[in-house]
Amino acid sequence: NFKQMDLGITLSFGLQNFSHFCSEVICLDPFVAVLPYDHPLAGRESICISDLQNERFAFANLEMSLGAFYHSLDCIFPKGFRPKILSQDSSKEEITTKIAAGFGVGIVTSLAIQNDPLLAYVPLTDVSPAQLIAMWPPENKNPLLPPFIETLREESRRIPSLLPDA
Repeated sequence: NFKQMDLGITLSFGLQNFSHFCSEVICLDPFVAVLPYDHPLAGRESICISDLQNERFAFANLEMSLGAFYHSLDCIFPKGFRPKILSQDSSKEEITTKIAAGFGVGIVTSLAIQNDPLLAYVPLTDVSPAQLIAMWPPENKNPLLPPFIETLREESRRIPSLLPDA
């Protein structure tokens, strides 16, 4: 039951069903392409989404991440660009293994970057960042909530690339 939670921190995908919650954008999280380390685009400083138009994409399983999937189709890919879907896998490990093996590419936010020598993460310059949201039920009277939210604000200011309106 969501009303029992004190606070949730999530990306802004699919939150239209939670409009009755209080929320605040903590930071913006840029999207990056996930490529095999030896991919021709892997050495670039940044790329555009159109640079990936001939690639096959590995996505999370729709049942596990429906909001993220539709957000990616509607917000990451321009009108008329529908990605070729390589697979929809149930775990991050399955997805990254396929990408590292050269079967396709992926897109994640910068907070999902992992240290893997077989993968390259290249910023996407023409895709709006995702919002990292703190959300809580309006009836939450936990006295620790306001100072915790303030701490989140302060810490997000320490990461320049993730600041709202940066």
